[in-house]
Formats: sequence, C-alpha cells, structure tokens
Amino acid sequence: MKCGDCAFLPGTNASNSPETLVVAHLCALTGEPFDCHLVPGPCAGWVEAVRARKRSPLKPSATQLSIANNSKELMHQMIRLAVADQNDAMLAEREKEQG
Repeated sequence: MKCGDCAFLPGTNASNSPETLVVAHLCALTGEPFDCHLVPGPCAGWVEAVRARKRSPLKPSATQLSIANNSKELMHQMIRLAVADQNDAMLAEREKEQG
C-alpha cells in the first residue's frame, strides 16, 4: 500500500518535486531500488511502477537506453515517462470519482 506522501501519487509533496519524481521514475525504469521515506523498505509505488513498466509499451528497450548515452537525453525521456504516468494516474482518479 502506498504511503500518504508517495512519489508515485499525484499531488503529494514527493510527486510535486521534479527531482524526486525523476529519480523515482528512473529507478522504476531501471529496476534500481527506491525506498519509501516513511516506512522501511521499498516504496510501494515503485513496486507498482516496476511491474507496470514490464507490461507497458512506454518501456524503453535496453538498446534504447544504451543509445541514450548522455544524461540530458535520458533525463528528457524520464520526464516524458513521468508526465505520462502522472496523467494516467490523474485520469484514473477522475474516472474513479465519477464512478
């Protein structure tokens, strides 16, 4: 279960921090562990994101990652993925509210 300030929940302090958001999504993309800042262990949002990336057509391939050999290009790619994830989460929340 995600904590109340999860980087993977839209509108939280953590998700409103561009640096945290990019690091969180970069970790989800690469599988690098991303720990929860409130409870010991991996972030539950990160666990969900890693699982979703394995099924997502947005997941860059190993070849694409190796081609993205400079950090600026990779950062732009991660920002696009983070924005797409935030948009998906906001749409899902609105649909849930509308019933």
